[in-house]
Amino acid sequence: MTRCWGTRYTLFRTASGPSGGRRPRTIFLWLPGKGCIAMAFIPALDTAKVAITSHLDSQQVVNTTYWQTPGGWTAASLDALANAMGAWYVAHILVWLSGQFTYANTVATDISVEGGAQAIDATGSGGAGGNSSPSLPANAAYCVSIRTARTGRSGRGRNYISGIPQVHLIAPNHLADSWTAGILNGYGMLLSTPPTGSTWVIVSRFSNKVARPAALVLPVTGVLAIDNVVDSMRRRLPGRGV
Repeated sequence: MTRCWGTRYTLFRTASGPSGGRRPRTIFLWLPGKGCIAMAFIPALDTAKVAITSHLDSQQVVNTTYWQTPGGWTAASLDALANAMGAWYVAHILVWLSGQFTYANTVATDISVEGGAQAIDATGSGGAGGNSSPSLPANAAYCVSIRTARTGRSGRGRNYISGIPQVHLIAPNHLADSWTAGILNGYGMLLSTPPTGSTWVIVSRFSNKVARPAALVLPVTGVLAIDNVVDSMRRRLPGRGV
């Protein structure tokens, strides 16, 4: 994990108009290796991170969840977790997405220790979304809020769903209730029928911007959406990131 800060520079540009002259403009540049701190690994007791990767317009789309099991994860149980989560995603989420959106793989990683074991499941890799309608732009997303019994940022998580079929955009910025209900029902299945022997959890590594010695792990109690408004994930635009 790396945290960085910016370096401020004041540049000058020529003003338009008959008076000419220069007006200052301040910009911030993020310089790799300058002002960056590598953060220490923060363990999460008996917990695995599951990252589901898909693609839209040659851009990676990744959503993560976290799972805890008594006694910790083994190579075999991580493999079973990756397989179960990949199958869940293909059966209950991918079917609601545009055919331009494709599934890649599911990776389960033990985050109770640094350099923990990892399992990758690519069953169904390359499978396309189940809706023939073209997708909204890659930055358009639907936010699923993941809740625990605690309030505040440490007790919540989010997944952002991309590959939204254009046909389900019922107003310039609103999605059809039938489509959002399908996505929420899919996530609800992780609570009603979780992968065998595991509990869905939220992992909090920081408190008031200070790193915890060990992550706070809280069981998930519900999933919901605040509204049916289209959200934005600019870093999912081609060339911007993940």
